[in-house]
Amino acid sequence: MCDVYYGPSAISKAGELAKATGAKKALVVTDSAVDSTGHPDRVIKYLEDAGISCKKFADIEMDAPDYVVNKGAKNAYDFAADIVVAVGGGSCLDAAKAITLVAANLPDCRIQDFFDNVRVS
Repeated sequence: MCDVYYGPSAISKAGELAKATGAKKALVVTDSAVDSTGHPDRVIKYLEDAGISCKKFADIEMDAPDYVVNKGAKNAYDFAADIVVAVGGGSCLDAAKAITLVAANLPDCRIQDFFDNVRVS
């Protein structure tokens, strides 16, 4: 299940909402256009204020290709992220979900393993 928060005050709730899940390390997923607005850095500030260490992954492309998802998953895995937070539009949200799926199954997994119902976890 994936919770989605939006609206004028949604960013300010990021830290408390993530903390409530027990998260200690967050991979913040975004794209370069959204990153240039500063919103991901604001989310990171709220997460860090709540005691959650963060790493930003701002390499999302439109309709995130498999190599981007795999790279994001490796970032999450190497950082030992226990939560993935997406900041942005549809491609960021979709990529974050795919990154979470792959990262949870690393080190021996790629997003391609889930194509055509080959693997389900």
